[in-house]
Amino acid sequence: MVRQWSESAAPAYLRVATLTELNGDSWRPDRNRSVPIEDFAPEDSAAAGIAIVEENRTVEVLDLSSAQLPVPADAVSFDGVDGPWRISAANGTVVSPSSAARGQKFDVISRTPRPTLEQARAAEARGGPREARELPAGIPPTVGRLAAEVTADAANDYDRLLALQTWFRGPEFDYSLDAPVEDGFDGSGVEAVSRFLEVRSGYCVHFASAFAIMARTLDMPSRVVVGFLPGLPTGDVVDENRVYQATTAQLHALPEVYFDGIGWVAFEPTKSLGSAQRFASEDTASNEPEPEPTPSAAPEPTSSASAAPRPEDDPTAGTTPTSTFSVVNVLPVVGIAVGVVFVLALPALIRLALSRRRVALARRGSAAAAWRLVQDSAIDVGIPVPGSDSPRAFGDRLRDDHGAPAAAVERLVGAVERASYALPGSFGDADGDELTADAAAIRAGLFAAVSAPRRLTGRLIPRSLVIRPGSTFAEAMPLGR
Repeated sequence: MVRQWSESAAPAYLRVATLTELNGDSWRPDRNRSVPIEDFAPEDSAAAGIAIVEENRTVEVLDLSSAQLPVPADAVSFDGVDGPWRISAANGTVVSPSSAARGQKFDVISRTPRPTLEQARAAEARGGPREARELPAGIPPTVGRLAAEVTADAANDYDRLLALQTWFRGPEFDYSLDAPVEDGFDGSGVEAVSRFLEVRSGYCVHFASAFAIMARTLDMPSRVVVGFLPGLPTGDVVDENRVYQATTAQLHALPEVYFDGIGWVAFEPTKSLGSAQRFASEDTASNEPEPEPTPSAAPEPTSSASAAPRPEDDPTAGTTPTSTFSVVNVLPVVGIAVGVVFVLALPALIRLALSRRRVALARRGSAAAAWRLVQDSAIDVGIPVPGSDSPRAFGDRLRDDHGAPAAAVERLVGAVERASYALPGSFGDADGDELTADAAAIRAGLFAAVSAPRRLTGRLIPRSLVIRPGSTFAEAMPLGR
């Protein structure tokens, strides 16, 4: 749970992770150099003539077991953060090697480039890091052709991206938490995006991933950001400032594209969520303060056509710019996974790195590594993992109560028991491919058996990063779907 308030600014999207590298199956973590936040002193990098908007807000983290600190984009200074925290100048994410986000309360100043519509249209989206433009092998040609068709009438990079945004937010797409699971594309890689573009129904992970990949087919650098929507007003007031609160049910993924002379610009392709990207024309911009977002209902997951695109999505409109989102109460992501994409995600990304090491060990015949993958996934979706349970007792519970496939459970539990209790040499080496496949099948069953919100939270902010199997916290995991 994250709260924020500001004397001069509307509530902001708070990022926890960025994902730039796409390896085909998922988005991977950014591996940028970082510095202690107290030593962070960035200079404005926008081109001459680009306005810079400075905002000061307070962020309070009430309940988030994460080594990632939720912060607004373009943060330049922090006051009140407790513990050793480091920030990446390349993506603005803040992480700690030993501290937790929970209980942190800090003031943060951000300085965001705010070009006019004319400046945005004059800028090219051709720079940025090399990995932000790379596409993995195996992308179906239809993805690039579709991107070219949607943007055919646009005369510049900014309008091409607005055309993509308008298309995603238009009547051809639906927001749905269920369609990806039912149609078998609940992920963020190339295959999932390709399927999403056929079905045209999904949640933020799919919209953000598809937008970012299609931007790259147009030779524009892109990445996916995972974080919290601004949240809902709580009714509380601090120093006469309205307090907004977001929970893990409001985790969200959105794409960013790099513009020369401006920097990373966020877009909002997810149907029914947030406010569409738009900069103001220099002829229509005013000095009026930005309106605060008003609460709106969560979008109803649906398989039917939704409302037509709103006028604010028109690439030719010179409307007032905004850096805020419509306040909604929705879940996502990945997620990230996974990688989000997603799954998505810095917590998800760290989990991805750990999982890959354990998968590599499992492939070499380590039943313990395969079993730990299962235990971690159980923790991520809220299943208690008490130290008092034997592998067989825990496996039986996963099979009977949590959707794990019986055959895979039986084989993996047997392998764990042989590795733990059998005399050396009494059995042949475990089949690494079978261990890996069984662990993957069990993990997939656990995620499929829980609700979409719990599934996405488990992927974007995996609790197993801070909760070990058999610990007091693992024994007290919340049940429910």
